[in-house]
Amino acid sequence: MNQEDIQELSESLMEIGSEAAYRSAISRSYYSAFHAMRSDTNTVDLAKEPSGSHAVVTAKIKARYGKALAKHFHKMKLQRNSADYDLYKRFFEKDAVKMFHDRRSLLEEVATLQADANNQGEG
Repeated sequence: MNQEDIQELSESLMEIGSEAAYRSAISRSYYSAFHAMRSDTNTVDLAKEPSGSHAVVTAKIKARYGKALAKHFHKMKLQRNSADYDLYKRFFEKDAVKMFHDRRSLLEEVATLQADANNQGEG
């Protein structure tokens, strides 16, 4: 089981075509990114860890990749929270598609930064 398995489930939920499925797809897609980033940053040491696993991962992203990427991840978490808890708010297919895009762009940016760091280490 890995984060890609979670993302595949997230995308398969879209076939159901209901608001509940879109909410679940948003949540699963966020957790796919969460697990990828938690694994990626597990070697980052923080002087003081915040409370809560999501806050820890966000702080480690900031320490390793900078404020912009941490902010991007945090916004994804806020959207996931809303999809999970704000039943008064409506969610549509476009909202789930946006989360898929946000996840993909986060992971692509991380891959780019890692490649750049590896290239600098070789030079």
